Amino acid sequence: MVERSPRRQAVGSNPTSPIIFVAKQRSAWALPAFSLKVNEAVFTTIAVTGFSVAFFHAAIPTHWLPFVLTARAQRWNHGKALAITALAGSGHVLFTAFLGLLLTLFGFALHEKIGNSSPLTAGGALLLFGLFICIAN
Repeated sequence: MVERSPRRQAVGSNPTSPIIFVAKQRSAWALPAFSLKVNEAVFTTIAVTGFSVAFFHAAIPTHWLPFVLTARAQRWNHGKALAITALAGSGHVLFTAFLGLLLTLFGFALHEKIGNSSPLTAGGALLLFGLFICIAN
């Protein structure tokens, strides 16, 4: 008797994409399991871009100025100001990561349901948008 390995099905409509998701067949009640195969150059580009955006996102004054002004107005010492800022920053990072994980799982689940119709939907939306622009002008 020969044991079969789980069937693998490529998820995505672009076979030449440098990022390939491979879905592993599991029970109907389990969350989808995906292995990610990424070209090294693409991964490096995504990582550098992500870290750059994160750095500049954290450097804008709307992220740190409210803490500085509140600490001055409340006459907090540096330790208290730093602790509260670190707590708020950690909460911001954890909530954003959790939200990203939820959106990723939602995207995988949505792709399982309507993934094959996405190119047709996107093409139709572009045609309708172009038609609207032509009529409006």
